[in-house]
Amino acid sequence: MRIVTFIILSFWTVKSFACECVSPDRTNFSETLEEVDFAFIGTPLKNVFYLESELEFLNERGEGADVLVKVDSILKGDFKSDTVFVNQVDVGNCLKMFKLGNTYLIIGFEIKQYKNIPTPMIMPDNDLSPPPPPPPFTFNEGIVTDESPTSEYADFNNDLLKRYTAMTTDQCLSFSSGTKISTEFLDK
Repeated sequence: MRIVTFIILSFWTVKSFACECVSPDRTNFSETLEEVDFAFIGTPLKNVFYLESELEFLNERGEGADVLVKVDSILKGDFKSDTVFVNQVDVGNCLKMFKLGNTYLIIGFEIKQYKNIPTPMIMPDNDLSPPPPPPPFTFNEGIVTDESPTSEYADFNNDLLKRYTAMTTDQCLSFSSGTKISTEFLDK
């Protein structure tokens, strides 16, 4: 009985940690294009992140979530240059890891500004654990809000915004070039 219970709980908890999204299909490709700000074919060139230690780790792996992407072909949107800053914020378990040098269909929403709201770390005076922190980043109407004690993240990304168009995406809206879904999307 314990084994059956364990198996049932295992399957139940796996779903709770998975990314759930409605991938575009042949019936809603045009609707998806209407809702997003950008859609393009591009190649991730390099990782960009405000913490050097994380950047080194990602560069060693040759992949990243926050990347500069060379725009090869534009399907929708206006870009400041031929390079776009893709910064995945507020996507939870739906984070898309891009392999540097590979080609992708990337669809997403414009980031217009990064804003820091300093939130001090409050430690309790007793032996109780501190309350959980607020979500570190939220994305709403083109503004990424960072609720950390310092403005390092917002400052770093606002500097990138001066040079590049910035956008957010996730694994529900970005697909490796040549896959069935990217091919169907481009054929639509």
